Amino acid sequence: MSDFYSWGYFRIFPVHLEGVEWTSEQMKGTLHLVTTHIKSIREKVIFIDSLTMFTTYSDEDNILEFLTSLKNLCDKGYTIFITLHQHAFKEDTLVRIRSSCDCHLFLRKEQLTDRYISVMEVSKIRGAKKSTGNIVSFEVQPGFGLKIIPISQAKV
Repeated sequence: MSDFYSWGYFRIFPVHLEGVEWTSEQMKGTLHLVTTHIKSIREKVIFIDSLTMFTTYSDEDNILEFLTSLKNLCDKGYTIFITLHQHAFKEDTLVRIRSSCDCHLFLRKEQLTDRYISVMEVSKIRGAKKSTGNIVSFEVQPGFGLKIIPISQAKV
């Protein structure tokens, strides 16, 4: 990633700006501004972490319209990753959000004896058939990366 960042192919746009207080008026047009910005940059792989921040004052129709515009960008060759906190949305809105996405991964923490591990469950991938092995346990180790935790250890 550092090479891509150095060459200008990977940029980070911070959302949390010190001293800025978000109001409902400021946030109403934010989803449209994000879409417009994505269209204006040369990068074709986009990470939005987290959508929850942008949807605080948005209604369900605005959120779904935003996701539709992102899906249209994906049809033009973009790859867009979005994280969100499910507690910030009503269940019926979550169902509609999940159905509009090509892939849905659910991340959670679980305790394994004296430590916590991360668990990723593949809930949906467009075009893939449901199979066993849709859950992966792992931990992130600085300097090493992802370490997959075998199921036999994860179920201890």
